[in-house]
Amino acid sequence: MDADKLLSSLRDDLLHDGGEPPLWSTTRLVDCLNEAYLEFAEETLIIRDSTSSITVITLDEGVAEYEYDQSILSVLTARIAGASTNLQRVGNSELDGSSVAVGTYEWLEVLNAQYPEGGTPQAFTTDESLYLLRVYPVPLAADAGKEIKLRVARLPVELIDEKDLSTEVEIPRQYVMGIAHGAAARAYSDQDADGNDSDNEKRHRLKFLEYVARAKKGMRRQMFQPLTWRFGNDG
Repeated sequence: MDADKLLSSLRDDLLHDGGEPPLWSTTRLVDCLNEAYLEFAEETLIIRDSTSSITVITLDEGVAEYEYDQSILSVLTARIAGASTNLQRVGNSELDGSSVAVGTYEWLEVLNAQYPEGGTPQAFTTDESLYLLRVYPVPLAADAGKEIKLRVARLPVELIDEKDLSTEVEIPRQYVMGIAHGAAARAYSDQDADGNDSDNEKRHRLKFLEYVARAKKGMRRQMFQPLTWRFGNDG
């Protein structure tokens, strides 16, 4: 659904704001829609991306830490371009050797022995700092220029713009009205003698949360992977 249709649904169908002048300006309703849009994306992690420019990290010699775009909510997987397997995801404690768990990170002991001064990254972590990805081992000269391809959940890259309402909203059509209900709740919460309505605010907020729950359920169903046997891996 494009932003123009979503705005019309909000004003005409949910707020019934057809008077002249309207109770809410277009600017205010666009702000409400964008606030709900961002919240919906953050709560559901429904916008997935593995192809845009923000999903690519280019390695540099001797550099272990790389900042990634702040629209990224979660790095789901990372893989060096051309590789057949993903990088192993670990935590800061494993990379720094402070974990003593037995049988979990034996592979890391091999890496520590094999790459004492660096090498092609085999693992990554994102718990060093906000919007920071750290790779292990530290890339060598031969690795400079190699790309790490990320699969991420992110916020919308382009928000709704009052001056161009042709923007397509990056939410599947079966859930997109949840954004309109979230925006309606915000509009009804305005401290205005005409627009403020706590009952309608609560009603639309509940509808918004229902859409969030549906989207989460739909994502779990779509991303479901059947249980597989992993012989030789304690499974």
